[in-house]
Amino acid sequence: MLSVLIPTYNRDIFPLVWSLYNSMWGKGFNFEIICADDASPQRDCLEALQENLSELPNVRLICLPENIGRARIRNLLAKEARFEYCWFLDADMMPPFDEFSENNAYNVLENYLSAIEQQIEKPFVVCGGHCYTPLPPTDSRFYLHWWYGQHREVRLAALRQESPYASFTTANFLVSRSIFEETQFEEKIRSYGHEDTFFGLALQAREIPFVHIDNPMEHLGLEPNDIFLHKTRQAVENLLLLSTEIDLKHAPIRLWSAFSRIRFFRLVWLFAFFFSLTQNAALRSLSSPKPNLRWLDWYKLGYLCKIVVSRKS
Repeated sequence: MLSVLIPTYNRDIFPLVWSLYNSMWGKGFNFEIICADDASPQRDCLEALQENLSELPNVRLICLPENIGRARIRNLLAKEARFEYCWFLDADMMPPFDEFSENNAYNVLENYLSAIEQQIEKPFVVCGGHCYTPLPPTDSRFYLHWWYGQHREVRLAALRQESPYASFTTANFLVSRSIFEETQFEEKIRSYGHEDTFFGLALQAREIPFVHIDNPMEHLGLEPNDIFLHKTRQAVENLLLLSTEIDLKHAPIRLWSAFSRIRFFRLVWLFAFFFSLTQNAALRSLSSPKPNLRWLDWYKLGYLCKIVVSRKS
């Protein structure tokens, strides 16, 4: 009935798998948990993970000999799945803590099973969303990621449903396996960023029913400021790559809409110049105890203008 698919890289996912396994084992329905490691260099941790997972029935770990990227590994997992419904989870997710519940993973599972029963049109996609711990990290190096997540990523289902395809993320979603027979993640995107955008737009083009529900998993994988900003730049570069593959003219992407207006008035070079003057100020603000996310918006827009100008020169 249900295939749980978890791509991972350099992360101990046993606590997540164990939580999910306990929520499903002995509940009377068919399931499998498939994990795929994208050639993690920490081989000792991977060997320990292999040993732990090998003891769990209906759980298997695929170890790839070389890194194939975030999009391709998800396509691989979908092809390996045996059941009609696939629950994709990022490796840094965990069921959110609830002092009134002993099995939070089972609550998340039950919400997805209920969504399956309620869907008349098939195939379909259900996006559960994700959340962050309400308490800020004690290490200030991780504050920007937490602050961004709380103020930009965490949204109630009713708000996400207003623009369902644009609000899609890969972190925690349920999908009919048959969708992957015609729609897959764009494998040209190997690094971090916008593989979910491409997939969401592809689903929109096919008019696949898309439902958002309040069924979050907690995002534990906070990253330090330098890594977070590095991945932000990667996402901007992937967006530019995406624009060469499909027409983003009507895509609900705020960054691309702003860039398109700038390009229309032939001001890309001017914005790139101002970015070179203000880049350090933006980085100082984003690394401060109270980061201003408007600086992050400017940083992404300015960086996009910069790489477009540099590629033309």
